[in-house]
Amino acid sequence: MIKSLETKRRNFLWFKFFIILIFTVGGLFLGKILTKSPKTNENRVLGEKHQLNQERNDFLKENSSLIQREIMILKEKILADSNRLLEMTQQKLATSVGEFFYQKSVYPLINQIEKLPQVHQQKIKEYLCR
Repeated sequence: MIKSLETKRRNFLWFKFFIILIFTVGGLFLGKILTKSPKTNENRVLGEKHQLNQERNDFLKENSSLIQREIMILKEKILADSNRLLEMTQQKLATSVGEFFYQKSVYPLINQIEKLPQVHQQKIKEYLCR
């Protein structure tokens, strides 16, 4: 009976060793794969060659100021919308935090005061109203 416990323990230790070995080798292997830098080619965008023809180049040069103005307008709209959303979220958060504080701290305190005898309630009211 003692031998069977020793062999089970020994087998369990070998199993642990094997699992640790698998994780170590797997981690090293994944580390090598993930740290390889991708080959970059300056003439490629997303892996495909991309060249602008002369018409597109001329169009972009002529209309670049218009495009920039439109981008600035869109940027201002997005900024205004995000600020408005942020303010609304802050207001809602302040309200909900206030409600939470009242429900979890003030309301139970008032309930405890109401459970006291009338004499003690009166003393607490006098003390708080000073």
